[in-house]
Amino acid sequence: MKILIVGAGSLGLLFAGKLLCVAGTEVRLVTRTRQQAQLINHNGIIVHEGDDREVRTNIMCTSFEEPIHADGPSDGRFDWIFLMVKQTHINAALLNYVMKTAAGSTKLLCFQNGVGHVERLVEASIPANRIYVAVTTEAARKDVDNAVAHTGAGITSIGCVEKREARDAMFMLENVLKSAGFHANIAENIETIVWKKLLVNSVINPLTSIMGIRNGQLLSSPHCLKLMESLHIEACEVLQRYGLHISDELWEQLLEVCKKTSANSSSMLQDLLAGRETEIEWINGSLIRLAAKQHIKIPAHEAVYNMVKGLEQLKRSKH
Repeated sequence: MKILIVGAGSLGLLFAGKLLCVAGTEVRLVTRTRQQAQLINHNGIIVHEGDDREVRTNIMCTSFEEPIHADGPSDGRFDWIFLMVKQTHINAALLNYVMKTAAGSTKLLCFQNGVGHVERLVEASIPANRIYVAVTTEAARKDVDNAVAHTGAGITSIGCVEKREARDAMFMLENVLKSAGFHANIAENIETIVWKKLLVNSVINPLTSIMGIRNGQLLSSPHCLKLMESLHIEACEVLQRYGLHISDELWEQLLEVCKKTSANSSSMLQDLLAGRETEIEWINGSLIRLAAKQHIKIPAHEAVYNMVKGLEQLKRSKH
């Protein structure tokens, strides 16, 4: 199987490093900068597992600005493209890049948080029956540009946005992911899983960003828990009206995510600290827009949305 991974953040490095260890799997990586690509080409990828084990693998890597045909597989085609960039990086240039690279029957697997990216890919003339969605709870931390720590094992669910999916291709991919050490499954209800992850992110990410704390610190204060509960209740109402079944156990699952990722800084907090645009627009913003269509108010989400957007502007003005 030939896989192109676009995006070399923490998850991109983790998946690339582990997939390279699977016999018969050819992996290529695309980074945002030439500097990171050169570092990885010279030194490979280092994956630090939780048991103090270190895995080093060599990989052919190129930057987004450079053509990939010289580094691609022998026939110039990939079976899968893993799109592992953030929502904020899906722009016209990236869409054009994916269009040119997804030759023939290449399938696209999207790992983005939030919603809205699939619609943008379809609008860019990528056939819907070749677009697949992945939701992963794997936890990783990028230490340097070619090294990543696997801080928590999770589950990676994959599904197709259309019913006419190629199940054989998904089964093959599922087996490759399992061979790499990931817990993977094919999900019939991928849309529900996407929205449930969005709900979790809509609670944890903005609160940790606004307060500048790690995920686990949310559980140490009754005031933080009260805020979490308000966001959770509002999001549940929106999604239930949308037609999704929200189980009573979701609140406990949300708390469990905080515990399992207690030492992690959310990606939204990392973006804020670095002066980058966050994914708030596609997480809480998506819930706010969906609530507006239902003619209901979700004031807690509106409040954290505006606070994060305000912090974005303040941070950018300082950089």
